[in-house]
Amino acid sequence: HGDIVVRGDPSSRSFSLGGTVNGLAGSGLTLQLNTDVPLPIHSNGSFTFPGSLPSGTSYQVSVLQQPSGPQQRCTVANARGMIASTNVANVRVTCAVQAYSVGGVVTGLMGSGLVLQNNGADPLNITANGTFVFAEPLASGATYNVSVRTQPDDPRQACTISRGRGTVGASHVTTIIVNCTTSDFTVGGTVRDLEGSGLVLRNNGGDELTVDANGPFVFDTTLPPGASYDVALAEQPRGPRQTCNISNASGVISDRNITNVTVR
Repeated sequence: HGDIVVRGDPSSRSFSLGGTVNGLAGSGLTLQLNTDVPLPIHSNGSFTFPGSLPSGTSYQVSVLQQPSGPQQRCTVANARGMIASTNVANVRVTCAVQAYSVGGVVTGLMGSGLVLQNNGADPLNITANGTFVFAEPLASGATYNVSVRTQPDDPRQACTISRGRGTVGASHVTTIIVNCTTSDFTVGGTVRDLEGSGLVLRNNGGDELTVDANGPFVFDTTLPPGASYDVALAEQPRGPRQTCNISNASGVISDRNITNVTVR
């Protein structure tokens, strides 16, 4: 009698489904098989969904929850198919850290030459008020520290930064504020050879200053960079009467106090 060989029907068998994960740095990654089998993933390497699928069953693997800390985006290759007659092990999940831009807004800028930097590098020239973005994006979870590398001049200004430090989360950083202010400067100088009383000086036709002694003088009203000044005699001294002359009487404020007006 010949031997009888019984062969199983592959269509009645069940097979496992899995693959590999690469690039995972965060936590919380959860895959899903079809719509009802979640699988938490804790590390790179191979994975297999629990249970098995009968031959002829369609499958689709998707990301139910993306990882965070750092924020990542994971994609699935070979995600769809149909169970044939072997285990499926070629589903490939690749994760990459998300990168986001760092920037904000500049206000009050009048001068030129303002340069910002992030984390001591990535210099950024700022030429006008408005929004700015550094060239180098940062990965989720990375820290940023924005500072002023070069203050503006012409006119000279002092720019300060608020909300300049932090950690990149899951979106672009747009909350950094750079506020530039212009320092005002005084106008003054020196009076010499004064013997009388009642000397009155006037700047720009309105800011009057009474001087009763030799030495330095300063007008009360300060002026911003770029403003003109013009010092004149409002009243000559008397008792004894004298005639005073002014040198270096006019000019334009630059980036420092005016101290060289001479009244003799």
